[in-house]
Amino acid sequence: MTSPDHDDILRLDQARVKYIHSKLSKKLTAGDRVRQSQSADLEARDGRTLGSGDYIVTVGIGTPKHDLSLIFDTGSDLTWTQCEPCGRNKTCYPQKEPIFNSSLSSSYFQCFVLIAVV
Repeated sequence: MTSPDHDDILRLDQARVKYIHSKLSKKLTAGDRVRQSQSADLEARDGRTLGSGDYIVTVGIGTPKHDLSLIFDTGSDLTWTQCEPCGRNKTCYPQKEPIFNSSLSSSYFQCFVLIAVV
């Protein structure tokens, strides 16, 4: 089996984003949607300190706010983070910083679970 090339990875990422957008647009009402024109200035830093070759940004998520370092993916409009508990088998991907505990956030809601096997 050969590793996917950059075109394959891009195609799979675009398909994943399209799928997620279609699922979210069906589940959210007009009052739940975030305006597309909103933006924020984030300071990106080198991710090598966290074991990543990507750019890293720090954002606050949840209520009350919990600061997390996230990979800044310029090829997508979505950002992902691990939330405890991590799936059915409760196995989280190893990471250096604490994992977001969704049970401590009053604004967290699970919209769906998506697992892709390539």
